[in-house]
Amino acid sequence: MNKSKKDNRIILIIVLAVVTVVVSTIAVTGKATSLLLMFTKHGTVEDGVLSGVSEHITDVPDGEVRFLINKSITFKNSFSRGDVMLENPESGEYVLKFLFYSPEGKLIYTSPLISPGQCLAEDKLSATLNAGEYQCAYSAQAYDGDNFMGEVTGIVKIRIGS
Repeated sequence: MNKSKKDNRIILIIVLAVVTVVVSTIAVTGKATSLLLMFTKHGTVEDGVLSGVSEHITDVPDGEVRFLINKSITFKNSFSRGDVMLENPESGEYVLKFLFYSPEGKLIYTSPLISPGQCLAEDKLSATLNAGEYQCAYSAQAYDGDNFMGEVTGIVKIRIGS
């Protein structure tokens, strides 16, 4: 066998060994769902209002923060997109960012910035949760340009699985 074929076989054996170690590590540590989460596409912020919602906020007094949020969010599994349903009314003056925290206080979701007159119907979590139902805290943070103007907090129920 010539030297170049032998070198190619050695490289192939090394690559296969590395792949085997990575796959074994994922299986042992349970990080497979984290990898799946990484490859799940985020939702898209869109202009307009959420479809399927009968009442929208039409008037926001100066200096106030108002929004729509789904208070009972469901995800098929820990790495799928769920029905977050976030809406920033067109009459609002601030750009909003939403953060969700697990019952233990771990940050599990950060929305993209949502400008007045925009909404986000679906998105994925940024951390995995086991199947079940969770009472999670949320923070709706208001920004005027780069300036943090304040926040509104509350509770949302997040369900993973059927």
